[in-house]
Amino acid sequence: MNSELANAVINLAESGRFFAPIQGGGDRFPYRVENFHEALSISRLSEGEIIEPNYQSLLASFIQNETRIRDGIYARNDWSKISDLEDEACAKLEKAVQRVPDTYREAIDDVLAHLSICWLSRLTVGYDPFFEKIFEAYLYGFWPCGWIDAGSHSEVNRTGQPKQAEGPHANQNVRLIVF
Repeated sequence: MNSELANAVINLAESGRFFAPIQGGGDRFPYRVENFHEALSISRLSEGEIIEPNYQSLLASFIQNETRIRDGIYARNDWSKISDLEDEACAKLEKAVQRVPDTYREAIDDVLAHLSICWLSRLTVGYDPFFEKIFEAYLYGFWPCGWIDAGSHSEVNRTGQPKQAEGPHANQNVRLIVF
């Protein structure tokens, strides 16, 4: 288990640096949304409320990555230990995300879900490229509200909805959309 990597997620959450991009961090995330309500709209796409046909492969990739991590945990003999650690970490994360500014409270469930799976991924797998992108966005003070498949020359249209996101290995070319 990679406790040190996992604890970095909790330390970040406890720092309370939510929705406060640091100077120069935006260069790492070329797909940015400046309007919070637009960002919420994009995040709802990934929650399945509105799924465009081209977006389904990216959503499937996200679910596949999370499932792979959880399947790896179940295969371990120390599942009960991991489960106890996860309960403790989730309690700390839940307390920490209460620091999300009131303006952005509608996103608190997303923040908690993102940080929880990043913590679990880092504990069990170490560096998973997909979840490390999400963690990095939080490190730089952004909220990852969606993603696009840059490998298929995807674009974000005026409403922030991804276009042309397809392919069985879409997560290899994922670029986060951040607010």
